[in-house]
Amino acid sequence: METLKQYLHKKHSDQTAKTYLYNIDVFLMQYPNAKTFLYRDIINYLDTMKKKNPELSVGIKLTSIKRYYDYLLETGQRNDHPCRKIHLKNKKKPIQIQDLFTTTELQALMNRENKYKNLELRNKVIISLLIHQALTSGELCKLELTDIDLDMGTVYIKASKKNSRRTLTLQPSQIMLMQNYLSTSRKNLIRKKSNTLILTQTGKAEMVDGIHYVIESLKALYPDRTLNPLTIRQSVISNMLNEKKTPLEDVQLFAGHKYPSTTERYRRKDINEQRELIKKFHPLR
Repeated sequence: METLKQYLHKKHSDQTAKTYLYNIDVFLMQYPNAKTFLYRDIINYLDTMKKKNPELSVGIKLTSIKRYYDYLLETGQRNDHPCRKIHLKNKKKPIQIQDLFTTTELQALMNRENKYKNLELRNKVIISLLIHQALTSGELCKLELTDIDLDMGTVYIKASKKNSRRTLTLQPSQIMLMQNYLSTSRKNLIRKKSNTLILTQTGKAEMVDGIHYVIESLKALYPDRTLNPLTIRQSVISNMLNEKKTPLEDVQLFAGHKYPSTTERYRRKDINEQRELIKKFHPLR
C-alpha cells in the first residue's frame, strides 16, 4: 500500500508535502486514535488549538488534516471523510499600503543578476508577469503556451476559485523578452513535450514554491520589507488605484477581482478628503 509520505509527494510539491506531513505527524502524536475521528472530534481539535493560542492560524492545520483523511479514503482505510465540509471563515486583514512597493521599486527587480544563467530569461519572464500583470503565483504556474498571443501582445489568465478570467496586455518589452525565452531558454529546458509556459531547470512544470523561490532570492534588495508574489501583486494593484488614478472598475477587471469591495480595500484613504467630509456632514457647532 502507498504510504502517506508517498501519497503527499505525489500530489504536492516537496515543500508543501513536507509541511502537510509535519502537521499530520503532530496531530497523530496528540491523537493516536485520529484514524477513527468523526466530524465533531475534528471541530473540538480546532477549537482546542484556537483556545490555546488565539493568534494561531489553523487554516494550514486543517488543510493538512484533510489530506490525511483524503489518504485514508483513497487507500480504502475509511469509507467516509470526517472534515471535508469544514471550511474556516477568513477574516480579511487590512492591506498595509504603506509597506508596499512603488512602480520604480518593482521595476528594479528586473535588473538583479540570476544565480543560474540558464534560468535568467525564464526568471525575468516570471518577474515581468508579476510586476506588470500582477498575476498570482498560482496563475503563473497554470499559464500555457496557448495563453500567450505575441501577435496581439496579450496574455490570457484562466479563472480560478478566487479570481475571474481575463486577458491582459503585455508591455512591448515583455513581448521581446517572451520571444527570446520561447525561442532559446525554454527549448533548452524542455525534456518532453509540454504546453506549460514556465518550466523548471529539469524541464518540469514550475510550481508555486518555485515561483516564491525566485522572488525570495531578491529579498536583499528590500531587506526591511516583505517581498513575495503577493506583496508584488498588492503593490501593482495599489499603484494603479492610488498613483495612476485608474478607475476602480478597470482595476477590478485587471486584477480579476470578483467583487468591487475587494478592489476597494486597496484604496488609500485621503486624509484631506476625509476631513472635508467630516466638515460637511458633521460641522462643529
